Amino acid sequence: MRVAVVPRLQLTDAGVKKLKPPSTGQTEFFDELLPSFGLRVSHAGTRAWIVMTRVNGRLRRFTIGRYPAMPLEAARKVARTALERAQVGRDHSDVVKEERARRARSRGNSFAARAEEFLDVYVRGRGLRPSTRREYRRILQGPDTAHLAMKPVDHITKDDIVGVLGKMEKRGSKGAAER
Repeated sequence: MRVAVVPRLQLTDAGVKKLKPPSTGQTEFFDELLPSFGLRVSHAGTRAWIVMTRVNGRLRRFTIGRYPAMPLEAARKVARTALERAQVGRDHSDVVKEERARRARSRGNSFAARAEEFLDVYVRGRGLRPSTRREYRRILQGPDTAHLAMKPVDHITKDDIVGVLGKMEKRGSKGAAER
């Protein structure tokens, strides 16, 4: 029976850059400072951060990001978080899925999404003049409200609205701000 030797080294930014890709397949290098954390290097030269955890007796391996897009210290931080979650029985992939779902819900509740919904339901096909429809679109999707586009509507404050109205007044559109 042949046992694979897993290379262990102290991962550093300089060291990660110098690692040579294998001729075929991929090689994993595990960190001496955080033993369940490592770097997978493919034969094509792709470098991906990995972490291995055990949740409820099951061994799990996760890719947590690619190098250099995710720097070493950020990858270590994510790995530590995944290991801490595993100790209390939470699977890292479940946490990632929950976070993605939360972000998707947030996008659906964004100012931009709600503005588009308003334009679809209440403006189009209501017999409004083209200039009125253009004005609705300009107000809701124009430069005055662009900074609110990805903000969830339940996080928009009175100060945000006062700021938009103030910008409109400063550029000489006091009448539009009042409407």
